[in-house]
Order: sequence, then structure tokens, then C-alpha cells
Amino acid sequence: VGRPAWDNWVIYHARSLGVPVIDATKTVTPVHQNHDYGHIPSGTGSAWEGPEADRNRSLLVNQKHIFTLNDANWLLTPQGLQKPSLTLRRARRLIKTFRTLRSHGSASDI
Repeated sequence: VGRPAWDNWVIYHARSLGVPVIDATKTVTPVHQNHDYGHIPSGTGSAWEGPEADRNRSLLVNQKHIFTLNDANWLLTPQGLQKPSLTLRRARRLIKTFRTLRSHGSASDI
């Protein structure tokens, strides 16, 4: 958690299991603690490297598993929970990810 590729994988993994992914960025203010990166064992001097980053990247078998908040299948808005609008960009992404999700049995909740 907190290393490169983790958030991409966890969104993909949830979607591949059929677990709803909710984009709450319109209603939630995130808070991030400022800290150094001394806690990264065997890091190579960059916050983006080290054994955790290597492990997280290994979870992304290929580019098809790199999901983002654009792949969330629900939005939390001030009006409540709703499906995202089907824009041309979203339609293209749905087509691109359909086969990946279908191979894991969860394409029914695109």
C-alpha cells in the first residue's frame, strides 16, 4: 500500500472479482500524512523503488491490469451513488477492459 502500482492493481482486482469500485473524489477530501521514506527497506534512493514497488508491479501481469478511477463502476456525488455517464471516452475504455474482466467472470457489472 502506498507504493507504485498498488492502487492500479487493487482497482483491477476488485473489478475482476465483481466488487463495486466507487469513485468518491467529488465528495471526499483525502488527507495524506507528510512523511519521509526511511521506512522503505532496501530502497534504491527513490520513494518509487524497493521491494514493495517490485512486488506491486509484479501483480500487474500486463498493461491490461492497469486500472484507474476511470474504471470505477459507481460514482459518489453530492446527490448520492450513481452510475457514471456513458461518454465516448468511457465507452472506449469499457470496450478495452471488457475482455480482461470477462476472463475473470465479472464483466456483467461493467
